[in-house]
Amino acid sequence: MKTGAIFYVKANCAVEDIEEVKESLRRSFPDVDEVEVALPPGSEEDMWQAWWRLTARGVKRILLRFVELGEGMRLKSTGKEMRLVG
Repeated sequence: MKTGAIFYVKANCAVEDIEEVKESLRRSFPDVDEVEVALPPGSEEDMWQAWWRLTARGVKRILLRFVELGEGMRLKSTGKEMRLVG
């Protein structure tokens, strides 16, 4: 069963390349097969769209994880996680 994660990213720096953020998340969380990102503002809508994209790609187990992005693209996991119905 494929596992996907939607990362709610609290950015403490400017995010210019979302694909770079996704790649960094893939390296940091190898237990996840598919990655989507939600950034405030507008993150509520981003999460719904991310959930839809993951389910459309056949992901059955979807997690919502919270991370902070600091200077130099340093990621810090808050340890908070929710399982979304997929």
